Amino acid sequence: MYPRRMLVGLFLNCAAEIATRSETPDGCDAAAYLRQAKLFRVHGLIAGIDTTIRGYVVNTVINAAKETGLLPEASQEAIAPACYHYIPRTDRIIN
Repeated sequence: MYPRRMLVGLFLNCAAEIATRSETPDGCDAAAYLRQAKLFRVHGLIAGIDTTIRGYVVNTVINAAKETGLLPEASQEAIAPACYHYIPRTDRIIN
């Protein structure tokens, strides 16, 4: 009898804890995990692995950084948004 009550109490405690959590990213790890989860949901298990940020703005920023004449290693963190990295070898901004 007591073990069952303890399990129910533990379950209710965990459910109350989870209900108060938010999916608002709070730092790089949380933002990266949430984005990766979204990519898996939208694109599936294999295609969801690709975290490349794509679009006109990304291409413009990468091309502008290349035109400065700086080595890619010098500008790779400056051209990527927080929690992302520019990889010169692949010419992509990834998480």
